[in-house]
Amino acid sequence: VQRVVVYGNTTGTGTPKLPGLATGQVSVTPDRITMAEQYVTVGVAYSYAPLFRMVMPANITLSPSVKMRFVGIIAAP
Repeated sequence: VQRVVVYGNTTGTGTPKLPGLATGQVSVTPDRITMAEQYVTVGVAYSYAPLFRMVMPANITLSPSVKMRFVGIIAAP
């Protein structure tokens, strides 16, 4: 999951989609409600330098996340 977020592919090849983004900045958190109802939250902590620094602070840490229903088989990478 981390490689798909950073590189856009499962092999982790190429350049990151955002400058300075690394797989260590991506978190994957499982959440099991019941055996039949499971979710996963994927989040990123990315340090961003705005183009208009006069209006915004020099660096901002963006922390988007998404929670979705998990459908599949849990296996080690």
